[in-house]
Amino acid sequence: MVSWGTFTYTDDGAAPEVLEMQAKAITEELSKQPAGVVLLMFPMIHAMVVAEAKRVFQEAHIRVYVTGAPFEGRGRCSAYAQFVVLYHKIFQARISELFAQLQNISKAVAHPNAQVEEMERWLKTKKDLEQEQETLMADCLLAAAAIVYFSAFPQMYYSQLMAKCSGLCEARHLKSGYRFRVASVLGPRAVEYCA
Repeated sequence: MVSWGTFTYTDDGAAPEVLEMQAKAITEELSKQPAGVVLLMFPMIHAMVVAEAKRVFQEAHIRVYVTGAPFEGRGRCSAYAQFVVLYHKIFQARISELFAQLQNISKAVAHPNAQVEEMERWLKTKKDLEQEQETLMADCLLAAAAIVYFSAFPQMYYSQLMAKCSGLCEARHLKSGYRFRVASVLGPRAVEYCA
């Protein structure tokens, strides 16, 4: 068991209700806001990964360990706790980056000396960024799951895990970006923020 703030966390074999309570506590501590729809996704993705690890062992006799690791300033955390924390770090970095870009574009478009070609390019970029906002939650969930969970699996299972995780998100009306890539979600600022 590991303590995060005032909440004690159990291992990764905890019941879904316990996992949901853990995610809610971490979410509220990190974001200072009540948890939303994404809260439901944490235990679902975790359960899918644990089931896939068991399936891989039964079918291919390859043991996949879904365990935690030392986490800076927190001691040893479960993989589940790391998944929730990493999601929030990636999300916070990406949302602040998106808002900064949108503000800069709005200022540039409103500038009296803006050229027509530049304004068209900026408006297209603004539309792309607004579309990225719609897929941000699912993209951050997939990125965090890929980093924490999928890296423990042999490479040949990666695309299956990503498809199943993406399907879980879509079932909850969280759509991921077209041609999702972990590196594109992380971006340079997110990588710095998560370090």
